[in-house]
Amino acid sequence: MHGTRAGCARCSTGGQDAIIQIRRPLALGIPEGRIHIDRGFSGTTRHDRGGLDRAFAAV
Repeated sequence: MHGTRAGCARCSTGGQDAIIQIRRPLALGIPEGRIHIDRGFSGTTRHDRGGLDRAFAAV
């Protein structure tokens, strides 16, 4: 894969550990500093997800 890569992880509850969510992007070679995290969002929500917006903006 070429070009700029970024990732986004989502933790829908405060009890979820972000490291579990970012394992896959890390395994794909995305640096931890380029993985953006959204906390407190369900998987069906797209509105006001800053982490996802930052990931899109990064690429």
